[in-house]
Amino acid sequence: MKISSRVLLIIRNEKLFVAVQVLLFLLCCTIVLIATSALPLVHSGDMSVLFLGLLSCAGSFFVTYLFVRWNAMPLASSGVSFNRNFAVHLGFGFLAGTAILGAQWAAMWACGHVHWERSPVVSMTTMTTTITAFIFLSAREEIAFHGFALRQLSAHFGLWPAQLGISIMFALEHVVGGNSWLNALAGAGMGSLLFGMAAIATRGLAIPVGMHAAWNTGDWLRGGKTAPGAWHPVIDPGYESYVQISGLLTYMLLVAVATSGFWMLYRARQLTDQA
Repeated sequence: MKISSRVLLIIRNEKLFVAVQVLLFLLCCTIVLIATSALPLVHSGDMSVLFLGLLSCAGSFFVTYLFVRWNAMPLASSGVSFNRNFAVHLGFGFLAGTAILGAQWAAMWACGHVHWERSPVVSMTTMTTTITAFIFLSAREEIAFHGFALRQLSAHFGLWPAQLGISIMFALEHVVGGNSWLNALAGAGMGSLLFGMAAIATRGLAIPVGMHAAWNTGDWLRGGKTAPGAWHPVIDPGYESYVQISGLLTYMLLVAVATSGFWMLYRARQLTDQA
């Protein structure tokens, strides 16, 4: 009984250490983002968002490097690795994210009481800069939440407890960033489950980064971001709440379906590895 108690205590202490370490990792990534956001470079000019994405992404990568070295782990074990298939996987992820957003856009249109009108023409320079910025910003979030942090929690607490924990932390960051609790939990929280499942199933971050960047780019183009895009939504008077709810429900449904698809890929790979 004494031996069993000691083993149980060691296991509990190891899990506690991992949980604290992951929280410290997330805190460091948040500090990097805050510090980057305070730089004068990211508050002036048309390239400000691109600089924010690039510098915060590099900072999160550096934090990951420090933590994997702390644990004597190879960098690839955190999902942050670059191989010959990286560009292909990134492109596939971008196409998958575009398909999800297109389906959700069509579903919102089918629900009615909203349509989109063209905004003033967005220049090619603005388009290129914004898309590149979204790639780096998405990479920063994927590295911070679905790389080292998710893999460590998944290895010690199980896949879905880890997914839920990271999803909550991801939603909290969006609340701090100015999102409402509803949009943070139903929007960012659900998105975290999808991107996290994609990261685990594909054993890397290229596909979730591509999906994340595609969603952010498409949402910007259709007027879903603060900065004006190529279109803007026009909602029938009195139907604002209806459109918001229908948008969230169609989004949650499609994200749930996509998450299930990556979960099935994950299970198929597990069975193949066990064979």
